[in-house]
Amino acid sequence: MGASAHGNDLAGSVRYLAYCTGVCGLRPSFGRVPAYLRSAKEERPISMATMSVQGPLARHVANLRLALQAMSVGDARDPGWVPAPRAGPAPPRRVALTVNCQGVPADPAVVAAVRQAGASPSLARGAQVHVAGRRAGSATRACAAPSAGCWPSRRCWTTTRT
Repeated sequence: MGASAHGNDLAGSVRYLAYCTGVCGLRPSFGRVPAYLRSAKEERPISMATMSVQGPLARHVANLRLALQAMSVGDARDPGWVPAPRAGPAPPRRVALTVNCQGVPADPAVVAAVRQAGASPSLARGAQVHVAGRRAGSATRACAAPSAGCWPSRRCWTTTRT
């Protein structure tokens, strides 16, 4: 396989191939990549034409992005193609730091280090930094300890909305 490849996805062909082989695969939204079957003797049924999409497979996400940009150039032979923008505005960056582990306060040296890291310009570069606790509207991470009910291999993020 080269840096990228082309696949089509009706029932998971791009996604399952990527999953089973360890490469990156993308099933774009309908109309993002034009589809024209030059070798087909007749047009596909509408049900297949509206569900099947063309997408890239690649070894790395950067190559996946390049392949999608190359594949999404318009083709007048596909009336379903949509001239969607290839890039949107950058999402806001938000960082939440916690000094409170499941209601158990951390060591003062750890608290000071976390607060210092939160004030660091390299971390806060364009980001909203919040030092969170166990109050409403904060994001907290459970301790990776058996006594806290969470093991290191589990995802332990909990969030509440403000």
